[in-house]
Amino acid sequence: MGCGIGKWATIVRCLVPNFKNVNMVGLDILKENLFFCKKYGAYDDLVLADGRYQPFKEGAFNVSLASEIIEHLHKREGLLLLEELQRITTMKVVVTTPNLWMQQHPLYENGKPAAYSRHLSKWAPSEFRAMKYHVHGIGFKLTLPPQVWLIPSGF
Repeated sequence: MGCGIGKWATIVRCLVPNFKNVNMVGLDILKENLFFCKKYGAYDDLVLADGRYQPFKEGAFNVSLASEIIEHLHKREGLLLLEELQRITTMKVVVTTPNLWMQQHPLYENGKPAAYSRHLSKWAPSEFRAMKYHVHGIGFKLTLPPQVWLIPSGF
């Protein structure tokens, strides 16, 4: 869901041998992303749709992935997205999102803000746990406030 330019399909196909023969479907709301994925063969099938309103029947997939998508939706829309992912998935729903508020201003395409490029919500691990998700951290943990270092010229 939110397949973008096919990064995750490419990584899975290259690094996980068992997944080479699995049918992967990419869904995105932006036609440009789907054209890119089609050109490079990232997914077996591509669907133009809004992830909050999945066009798939109940239990259509074993695993669904929404990586770095939910924070681009308002909370209510994000909950709708999770409900839809659970409806269409039989085994595992995988969701990744930043664990801190990251201000992201809109990206621009042809002088207009790109659709869904801004962050609109923050999701805490406790919110996912309350919905019975298993939460695992990846990446790094910030333990100190950000600091600015001034380096003298000529150093």
